[in-house]
This record gives sequence, C-alpha cells and structure tokens, in this order.
Amino acid sequence: MEDDVLGKVVETEKEIQQKLEQEKLKAAQWLEKIRAEAENEVSGTEDDLKKSFGDELQEIKKNAEQQASEILKEGREWAAVLEKTGDDILRKSISRHLREILPGEKNDYEDVKS
Repeated sequence: MEDDVLGKVVETEKEIQQKLEQEKLKAAQWLEKIRAEAENEVSGTEDDLKKSFGDELQEIKKNAEQQASEILKEGREWAAVLEKTGDDILRKSISRHLREILPGEKNDYEDVKS
C-alpha cells in the first residue's frame, strides 16, 4: 500500500510538473503575442506621427511661400512707385531724413511755435 501511495505521489508530481511546463509555455506564447501587438501599435503610431509631421511641415512651407510671395509683391509694387518718383522728390525726402539723423542738422521749426 505504501508503494501504491508513493507511486501516486510521484505520478501526481509528474502531472504537476507537466502542467507547470505547459503553463510556462502558454505564458511565454502569451507574452510573445502581447509584445508583437505592442510593437505593431508603436509602429503604427510612429507612422501616424511621421505622416502628421510631414503634413504639418508641408502646410508650414506652403504658408511661408505665400507670405514670401506677398512680401515680394509688395516690394515690387513699392519699387515701381519709387522708380516713377522723380529724382528731385527723392533728394528732398532723403535730405529731410538726413537732417533728422545727422547731428546739428535738425530743423527745429516743428518745436517753435509762432
């Protein structure tokens, strides 16, 4: 009877060991599945972020090009106005500004009240 009980204990221990190995294998497979899913999710998120960044960069470039185009247009328009302005008017305007900039050349007529 003791041999029979000892045999059952050994048999039960073997069954427990087999089930433990099976559970370890299941856990390893589950862990690998979860790791693969997490990597796929991270990869998908990274792709989404790259696309979003690329789209935003394109929008920023487009806006910058539009602003540059507007600045160039305004500059060309101003240059056209200046080209049409006579030399005498430009000299007078430059002289007036130089008098305000240069020391001792300022007109005080605006400060003096009659």
